[in-house]
Amino acid sequence: MISEKDLEQEYIANNINMIMSNIEENNYDYNGEYHDELSKILKFLLSTKDGSLICTFYSEVKNVVVDDSIINIILTLDIYSICKFACNVGKDCIEKLEDGFIAKGFKQDIQYFAKNVKGVNIEKLENVLIDMEDASSIYWFAMNVKGVNIEKLTDRIIDTEDAVYIYLFARDVERANIEKLEDILIKKKNFNYIYLLVEQGKEGDKLKLIDKVVETKDADFIYNFTKKLICLTITIVIIRI
Repeated sequence: MISEKDLEQEYIANNINMIMSNIEENNYDYNGEYHDELSKILKFLLSTKDGSLICTFYSEVKNVVVDDSIINIILTLDIYSICKFACNVGKDCIEKLEDGFIAKGFKQDIQYFAKNVKGVNIEKLENVLIDMEDASSIYWFAMNVKGVNIEKLTDRIIDTEDAVYIYLFARDVERANIEKLEDILIKKKNFNYIYLLVEQGKEGDKLKLIDKVVETKDADFIYNFTKKLICLTITIVIIRI
């Protein structure tokens, strides 16, 4: 593999590009005749925390053992390197990476991990986001990850009472319970986002939503909402003229 019998860390550092090219060109087995050399190379790579090199090693060398200490090092890398690493290891390692994400509370990274790594436990990661009660993370998780429980995420984003993301969830997420999301915006008297839903909705849905606003019998709320609708109507008439 490499001409040096005693592969020292200094030698590896000075020749890392050549060593990694050698690894990429050969189908090495970690438990084969070059185990000692590969072990020293891996030790060096882990000390550098270079996500690209570490992931290359794991993708190119067969039967590399992944223990908890290595998982802990991987979790210090950027999310892209973590996902690349996860795509080249077994299910047990993916579960450990999931647990690491949960322990560290990587809200934004959880949805990226769930989207890009096959074999993850979607329900487990979904429940973590739900428990965090972060409207932005719930919205992006629903938007980007396949196989999520939309009904459960709809209920949870309503619980956050974040009008911006409740509106975005209603507008963008397929299979979301629109009526339930509309109802909470009406309950909160948020005429701006209700108006936007009316503006973007189908004709029949618009009328139903307007009826819901009227049914509140809240004069100020109805007045502010009507002002918005009048502006919309005038704009449409002017455009058509």
